[in-house]
Amino acid sequence: MDHVWPALRKIPNPLRATAASMIRMFSTKQLDVVGKFAQPLLPDALRSSQFGNHLHKIASLAKCKEWSDAYVALVSAWNDPAHLVIDSRHEATRIDPINQANMPDALRAMQWLDQTTYLVDDILTKLDRASMAASLETRVPLLDHRLVEFAWTLPADMKVRNGQGKWIVRQVLNRFVPAPLMDRPKMGFAIPLESWLRGPLREWASELLDERRVRDQGFLNADVVAQEWRQLCAGGGAHQHKVWALLMWMAWVEHWKPTS
Repeated sequence: MDHVWPALRKIPNPLRATAASMIRMFSTKQLDVVGKFAQPLLPDALRSSQFGNHLHKIASLAKCKEWSDAYVALVSAWNDPAHLVIDSRHEATRIDPINQANMPDALRAMQWLDQTTYLVDDILTKLDRASMAASLETRVPLLDHRLVEFAWTLPADMKVRNGQGKWIVRQVLNRFVPAPLMDRPKMGFAIPLESWLRGPLREWASELLDERRVRDQGFLNADVVAQEWRQLCAGGGAHQHKVWALLMWMAWVEHWKPTS
């Protein structure tokens, strides 16, 4: 995000919209195949085992005019919750631009948001639990509070330079780690969500997203939910995270709803 957004802003809006429409014509799986063969030619930001998902995310930025809109688009499974939630209304959160008034630039604002929301409430919790269960130390050295405090004092060009993130970390590692290991595509801990939802979890998901159940709950637009589920079952990989968010909500409600 910190190196993709500045580049996207330089592209005229009509051209951005056209490119986004062309990307959405292909599923994430189809784009993954393209990415596999094109990897040597791709910039670091796109060299990933999740190439298709990354391209779909970038396509979601086409209509964004401000970095704050782009940030919300990237971290949200649903970019238009008003379309999904019945009688929804927007409540101010840390992501709203007014809450970053004291930040000197977009990069620092996004880093602050990541540190105070996504990291502590999501990836650090989930990834650390999963990795520790397999006796892997994945993040401890970088979580030293002295290192975090030092990182906040660094100028932006020591973090992102020439479209490459983690610049200063790469410079240090270059002294000790062979270049081929450093230049490999990023590989996250993603799960085969689409395959699971269309396979072993399909019956469970279909039951939770039953149209009558969703309508009786009265919180979500049942027609929108049904459409997303149908498109996923038909092979629309771009819908997997949206459907997973729906399932987590429905499962939570079912677990905690009052019993008579």
